[in-house]
Amino acid sequence: MSPRTTDHDDATFAASGYPLAIRLGTGLLLAASALSLPVLLARVLLANDPPMTPPVVLRAFLALSVLPALASLVLQRALRGEVALDRENVAVRVGGYHVDVPIASIAAIEPWRLPLPQAGFGLRLASGKRFALGLGADDPMPLLAALEARGVPTVEAARRHPVLVYARTRQRLGRLGWRRTLLKYPLFGAMVAGVLFNAHQHIAYGGLLGQYYLEGAWPWARTFLVYWSTATIYMVLYASAWRWPAEIVAWLASHRGEAFATRVRRVVEWVCRIAYYAGVGLVLALRFAD
Repeated sequence: MSPRTTDHDDATFAASGYPLAIRLGTGLLLAASALSLPVLLARVLLANDPPMTPPVVLRAFLALSVLPALASLVLQRALRGEVALDRENVAVRVGGYHVDVPIASIAAIEPWRLPLPQAGFGLRLASGKRFALGLGADDPMPLLAALEARGVPTVEAARRHPVLVYARTRQRLGRLGWRRTLLKYPLFGAMVAGVLFNAHQHIAYGGLLGQYYLEGAWPWARTFLVYWSTATIYMVLYASAWRWPAEIVAWLASHRGEAFATRVRRVVEWVCRIAYYAGVGLVLALRFAD
């Protein structure tokens, strides 16, 4: 969350504004999407009679993980807005909603208990009431620093809160971004699928282009697409088996402060990378060693 400054005293931050019920619903969708991955992996590994075929795995993956994640992302996008600060007010603008909160009326910053659907905090007012919208961001620390600079109380304690420490270290060291996500899953999945597809074509048709010559271009391409989509989904499921323990360890480390959490985050990210790429390579090697 990088501020856009207009003068020495004013700054604007990208943020999302969540009514409580929508925040809970959006967070539940995101949690359900993530939890479904290791559950589906266990189902794939344990289902023998009947086994889960690629079409069944694809449908389950879309229904249990992709659709809830997309619904959550749509809600998050709908609630995106900005928080503008000047010397006296915090202006929250989300869609058609615009309200100014006097800085002098903010009695406390209250971080959320869980970083779902992202990290954030509420504003406790001097009247005792809570501001209607919770403010969320991938990394709320810059906004908190700006509030602290304007004299809002309890900000220093909030910045040490495990939810916000976890969010900051994850944003700095644990975010894939779309380029790395594309490399990690679809592109790497295409390489893995290519190895398996080549073996299948040689076994079933006598050569890489055997099905192409026998049945035509579309059946040949369709077979590769099945291998590609299945391999990519399996790799997402496999990665989740490492990601969940990694995030739990990183979450526990955030209770020890940002410096310790940063060191732990670096370690768990490297463990996940090595386990993912080396693990997939080992599975392929064992498959062809049989």
